Amino acid sequence: MPMTMALWWFGLRDHLLFLLELLTRPIVESALADKVVGLESANRVWFLRTSLSPIDNPVNLLGIPISTNRFTISYALLWGLILATPNNKKLKQLILGTAILIPATIVIALLLIQFKLALNINHQPILTEVPQGAYLLALPYSDSAYYLMAVGRQLALLVFPSLLPLVIWGLLNRPFIRIVLFEGLLTRNSDRPMSFPSATPKQDTLDPK
Repeated sequence: MPMTMALWWFGLRDHLLFLLELLTRPIVESALADKVVGLESANRVWFLRTSLSPIDNPVNLLGIPISTNRFTISYALLWGLILATPNNKKLKQLILGTAILIPATIVIALLLIQFKLALNINHQPILTEVPQGAYLLALPYSDSAYYLMAVGRQLALLVFPSLLPLVIWGLLNRPFIRIVLFEGLLTRNSDRPMSFPSATPKQDTLDPK
């Protein structure tokens, strides 16, 4: 795991971001065509270019920063789990697991982008997020929709980046997991002390008569 974390941090992170940006940009621009005009990257941070004007400066377009470290770390976690598992299909699992994780990562990015956009439109603190950007000129989202977007943000930052690699690894290594669980149950049953019925004979009660 430390090796894959270092490989991600110092080598593969930029290439992953470039690939994810190419795949995510057309989806964002088509799904949010009325609010988004582009997605750019600089210093490993995405900037969401929106067509909505800020109140304090209605002439300029606003670039909303989107942190990328949270959802790209999933790749390092997945690679570490696969390389640490004893089998002879590591290369195949690395390729297949990465291919499965890419669309899941795009969904995580979309959840973050949608929430960041809603945060600057509604401009209200929610859950653990406090608005710090400009107030955008747009109709605010309803309270229920805004709350659901905030829940999506929590899942995208706190749950999915660590859960998805574990789930994908488990699907790719089901025989290994079955063997480990089966051996664990056997070991647990063999270490359990066996209880036997008492061998002390019952004493017959003599009738005093």
